[in-house]
Amino acid sequence: MTVEEQESLLRRAVRTWHPAGAARAAGYEAAPELAVEDARAARIYTALSEMADAVSAGEWPQFRSDDQAAAFRRDIEPHYGAGAMERLRAGDTQDLTRDMPDRDQRAILATALKLVAARHLVLRTREPEQVKMLAAPLDRDSGPDLDLDL
Repeated sequence: MTVEEQESLLRRAVRTWHPAGAARAAGYEAAPELAVEDARAARIYTALSEMADAVSAGEWPQFRSDDQAAAFRRDIEPHYGAGAMERLRAGDTQDLTRDMPDRDQRAILATALKLVAARHLVLRTREPEQVKMLAAPLDRDSGPDLDLDL
């Protein structure tokens, strides 16, 4: 897909779900940061919608990889504010109100986010860097010097 096709796709997505979509899409040339924020919002909206659809269908939502889960977290924090992932994981969907005003849909998303976080360690830790530390296997030479061979 070319850059022009990606920009066109982004503009169509913004027109579809953003209240001031057409005007906002036209303003990308004047304010490129709008394009970044709108792309982030579109990725979040798509991920959340797919999670809600999976839960509604009786499926367990998950990302294809931990890298995708980490990217989702990187999008969530700047969009909804620091600590947003922890609040969402705890069932507090107040942050989602601006993008998803329907309370029932947010309740489904709260369940979906808990299920997704159960499958992806990067969504359960405070800082994504902690995942590397937690996931690192211990070997015989790591840790304190204890001679356990008897």
